[in-house]
Amino acid sequence: MLPFEQLLAWSVKIATGFVLLMTTVAYLSLIERRLLAFIQMRYGPNRVGPFGLFQPIADGLKFIFKEDLVPLDADKFLYVMAPALSLVPALMTFVLIPVGGK
Repeated sequence: MLPFEQLLAWSVKIATGFVLLMTTVAYLSLIERRLLAFIQMRYGPNRVGPFGLFQPIADGLKFIFKEDLVPLDADKFLYVMAPALSLVPALMTFVLIPVGGK
């Protein structure tokens, strides 16, 4: 396998794993919200799509287009990068580190 092909194969595997992980987290959050709504005897997230199945997509779009307010005295770079930097160690728990030979 050429290095480019190997890099492409790794990239596809990583992207697939990341998408599956994020989708699983989104729908587990939906299940949690629906369960809490049932316990509290109120309506849950059921307005977007059939049975509320598109609610995680709507939440993601809302998050992407949400207006960001940065305090005047804050260092803008650190203020924006802090959540991303805290996400890296959390996602690293899902990394498989092989130990041993082939």
